[in-house]
Amino acid sequence: MPDLHSLFPVKDEAGTAESAILEEVAKHRGCEVRRYAGDLLECRRGNRRMLFRGLVGSASARVSHLLAANPAAVRRLLAERSLPVVDTRLVSWGDARYREHAEAIGYPLVVRIPGEAGVLPVKGAEELGLVWGHIADLPRRRHTHILLEARAIDDASIDIAVVNGEVVATSPRLSRHSSDLAAAVRSLATSTVATVPGVTYASVRTVVAEPSSGREVLRVEWIDPAFAAWRREGSAEVALIAEAILFSELG
Repeated sequence: MPDLHSLFPVKDEAGTAESAILEEVAKHRGCEVRRYAGDLLECRRGNRRMLFRGLVGSASARVSHLLAANPAAVRRLLAERSLPVVDTRLVSWGDARYREHAEAIGYPLVVRIPGEAGVLPVKGAEELGLVWGHIADLPRRRHTHILLEARAIDDASIDIAVVNGEVVATSPRLSRHSSDLAAAVRSLATSTVATVPGVTYASVRTVVAEPSSGREVLRVEWIDPAFAAWRREGSAEVALIAEAILFSELG
């Protein structure tokens, strides 16, 4: 039997809570559940079975890893399919022209290290110099580039959970917007998941900005098959997502 952990290139320690919710939902659905170690579960229903780490099934585990490691490539793919994405520049660690790249995007912006959690907000050129100095002191690890992304500090990000082309959960911020914009957010999220090869379920983070013209602009910021953003939303939303994923994979 192959090493089960090799199916999941990256272990997410925070996925333990999702794993517990998935186990509870699976048992409620009548699935046989076997826990191998930590957050690694095998769920079986009839002749079908699937390994999960957190909410990530083994069928999409490697795709999840690739998406996390290559956010710029994912945005480029979406842009090539005519989906709106946040303006992004991929900059090498030692590029002395980083200020030029930032000015091309415009301030405020955020700095993201691929594969690392969180972002560093930057309000202006002076702050960018401080952030860049901090980045220069970090271990290079396996990444050779960082991302500069357009993002107003007060932008409203909206997370949408999509499973098999259907929206199964939305972050509370969506209700603050008009019904037309809410419909556009949902449509953009489902189109985003459908566009990425190998992905049948994921969380899509969209950003709604209001430029000086006063017109709302909608962009895709992130797509995450691990549904990490939903940890702060509560167990009820995670249970809805787990239910939909189990039905998708096991029937």
